[in-house]
Amino acid sequence: MSDAIVCRALNKDIAGQRVLDGFSMAAPEGRVLALLGPSGSGKTTALRLIAGFDRPDSGTIEIAGRTVVDDAGFVPPEQRRVGMVFQDFAL
Repeated sequence: MSDAIVCRALNKDIAGQRVLDGFSMAAPEGRVLALLGPSGSGKTTALRLIAGFDRPDSGTIEIAGRTVVDDAGFVPPEQRRVGMVFQDFAL
């Protein structure tokens, strides 16, 4: 089984505060993934980076074997084929 989403060494600062520091993960194809952690731990930021709503300061993201973020480029959200349902609307 291949990985649907792979994040490698993602870093993101917001307003001078490090929100993600070396975040890496792989989500196998056909599996359900949950990000768990306390408030302010970077869960939403990680999802926003995967969807393409924000750019990481460094690191790489692959979706379905295609690199969508790295030092050489950035694929915009509308070309990633990623959907999101925000928690506020899901409840």
